[in-house]
Amino acid sequence: MVHHVREQVMTVMGLGSSSPIELRRGLWEMGMDSLMALELKNRLEVSLGRCIPATVAFEFPTIEAIANYLVREVLPMDQHVLSESDPGNGNAHETVSALEKIQQLSEEEVERLFDERISRENG
Repeated sequence: MVHHVREQVMTVMGLGSSSPIELRRGLWEMGMDSLMALELKNRLEVSLGRCIPATVAFEFPTIEAIANYLVREVLPMDQHVLSESDPGNGNAHETVSALEKIQQLSEEEVERLFDERISRENG
């Protein structure tokens, strides 16, 4: 997810692939303005197929913060990650257990799951 967000930020800000971007550096510090923030929001919505608040870059002002927000709050949890629980049954213990499993995933595992999900949805 971090890679995906970084790519979108680079595109919106007109940065070449050789331009290093620190994951924890503020987007506004790098020169993002409100129009770029709106374009980033729109690009992320289209690429993820999910609604994202217009304030995403304001509330989560780094690439790392946006990626974490998207993984935790925007993208639905994959069923194979949640195999031991059913989030629809209202059992708080099982939901907490599922969230703990997700938080234990490595960045590579999250990125692989994200890529699989995008591939399935884009057909």
